[in-house]
Formats: sequence, structure tokens, C-alpha cells
Amino acid sequence: MATTVTPQSLTTAPSGLELTAVTASAPGTKDQAANPNGDLYVIVHNGSGADIDMTFETHKTVGGAALTVPDQTKTVTAATSQIFGPFSKDIFNDGDGNVVFFPSLETSITYNVFTS
Repeated sequence: MATTVTPQSLTTAPSGLELTAVTASAPGTKDQAANPNGDLYVIVHNGSGADIDMTFETHKTVGGAALTVPDQTKTVTAATSQIFGPFSKDIFNDGDGNVVFFPSLETSITYNVFTS
């Protein structure tokens, strides 16, 4: 089961948007965020002393069930942040319209999740 993270919405106001970080879920638990318009972004902050892999599940098949698009896994270097997105609804949304993601290590990992 995945833990739902509520995306913040970017604004065009001159004051901008102060992003609120959320902590990665407990080991063995995935996180998910709604992606109704295909404009979801996830900033991953790796505060640990080791590189991590971030996996973003795909939910697309080509030719029926013959070919499945593999999950996308990207490395986030230790003590850095990296932004991912936007996520295509056609490839990344699950049956409930969410993008599901999780790190290989949950310690000292936080996210900012937003839509444009």
C-alpha cells in the first residue's frame, strides 16, 4: 500500500510558493501523488551519506500485455537534490491517477511534490 503525498500547486503570484518537504515513507512502503494533468514534479532531497535510487513505477503496456514499459529508476547522489518530472499520465499514472515512487533507502530522504 502506498502513502499519499498531496502535491502543492505552483502559483503565478509574485510571492511564489514555499515548498513544504515531506519525509519518505517507512521501509517497504511506497509514496504516491495525484497526477491528473500530467504536470507532477518530485524534488528528491538525499540527506544521507550514500547514493540512492529513486524508482518511479510505470503502468503502460504496449500491444496489450505483450510489452510492459519498465519502471524508471534514477540515482540521486549523496547529499544532493534532484528534480524529476513532469510525469506523463499515459505512462506513469496508476489506475487511480497517481504516480507511485519510492527510494532504495528511506533514511534522511525528503520530497517536495508539486504541480505546475
